[in-house]
Amino acid sequence: MSKQNYTIVVIEDDPLVNSTVKGILSGKYNKVATYTDAAQGLDELHLVGPDLVLLDIFLRHANGLDILEQLRKQGYTMPVIIMTAFSDIKMAVRAMRLGAEDFIVKPLDLEQLEVAVERALKN
Repeated sequence: MSKQNYTIVVIEDDPLVNSTVKGILSGKYNKVATYTDAAQGLDELHLVGPDLVLLDIFLRHANGLDILEQLRKQGYTMPVIIMTAFSDIKMAVRAMRLGAEDFIVKPLDLEQLEVAVERALKN
C-alpha cells in the first residue's frame, strides 16, 4: 500500500506522545514532522508546508489556542486538530470558533486519531 501524499505537522511537547503519533501517521502519510518546541514548529511551518497540523493545547511555553489564532491571522488555512489532556467545553468551543477541525482528548485513542486525520484531510 502506498503512502498518501500529505504532509502533517505535530506540535506536542510530550516526546512520548509525539513519537507515538509520528509512528502511527508515518505508516500512512509521506511526511510527518514533529516538534516538541512550539516556537520552532511555528518558525518552520512555512518551510514544511503542512496539509494538516496536530496541535496540543498545553505546551511548555505556549498555548495551542493562541497558536491556532496566530496561524489563522497569518493566513494559514490548513486544518488543525487540537489535542488536549483536559476535556473542557469552553476550550473546545474556543478551538472550534478559531477554526479547529477537531478536538481530541488524551490519552489518545489512536483509531479515533486516524479517523480524525483522514476526515480533516478530505475536507
